[in-house]
Amino acid sequence: MIILYNTFWFVGIVLGFPLIVLMMLVSEKRRKTFAYRLGIKSLPSEMVGKRDHYQKNRPLWVHALSVGEVLSAVSLVKAFRESFSHHEIYFSVSTQTGLEIAKERLNSDVNAIFFFPYDFFFSVRHIAGAVKPELVVIVETDVWPNIMNEMKRANVPVILVNARVSDRSFRSYRRFLYFSRKLFSCFTKICAQSRQDADRFSSLGVPATRVLITGNIKFDQDCSFLLRGEKREFRQWLRIDSRAKVFIAGSTHDGEELIFRDIFPRMKAHFPDLILMPSYQPGLQKLRTITASIICANIN
Repeated sequence: MIILYNTFWFVGIVLGFPLIVLMMLVSEKRRKTFAYRLGIKSLPSEMVGKRDHYQKNRPLWVHALSVGEVLSAVSLVKAFRESFSHHEIYFSVSTQTGLEIAKERLNSDVNAIFFFPYDFFFSVRHIAGAVKPELVVIVETDVWPNIMNEMKRANVPVILVNARVSDRSFRSYRRFLYFSRKLFSCFTKICAQSRQDADRFSSLGVPATRVLITGNIKFDQDCSFLLRGEKREFRQWLRIDSRAKVFIAGSTHDGEELIFRDIFPRMKAHFPDLILMPSYQPGLQKLRTITASIICANIN
């Protein structure tokens, strides 16, 4: 399977080369990450020269695709730091914004932060050889055949945590069931968010003994409560009256904005000082499509 996969990759790159070049030219974010993910630019100094250093207690490699996955991984990484203090922890991301958030939230808890390689066999082999992990943990998504094959070849266990399978992804996996089964069977364990996710992995051929239901680790984040004075300053900054009640529409999904549009005026009738606040990404962009009077009622 891996030979066929890499053949498709090669043909796709050759045919799509002009488009790839164009994407590099017009996308600053892709230009910043391209050389790192291809494996031709230096890895962080904390990782360089350590390939032959590890006799035991090799590093733990945690990978998160982008911002959402990085935030999900925060509590997990902190738990690793406490439980496996004798291991170094290397953390990889696939996007520039993911890197920025990882440096902001995890810099003191990991030994190195770097870009995850493109799934070319030479890129994967180079970076995996530099990391030389004892364990690989992938958060939620970003599962690729070459990295899985390389870890299997090196006899390194790989765990998928906070795993989920959307309806669209599930249909795609079922359409190419032979390849999906080969891919997911490489995981040592899959920690699914829900029973539905666990059942979907099982239907894709993952043995039931390898699938656990562990819930959504996003809910394991530490809550930092504001002091009374901080709350007052925050309300003043948002121009919200101290007596106003705030309804936060957090991380909305498609269709939920219409629900808020329908129920907010009725709630407002019962609580005249109620304010609806959209959350940061993706809710803010979606809720901006609703009238400004509903989104920011009574703020101005």
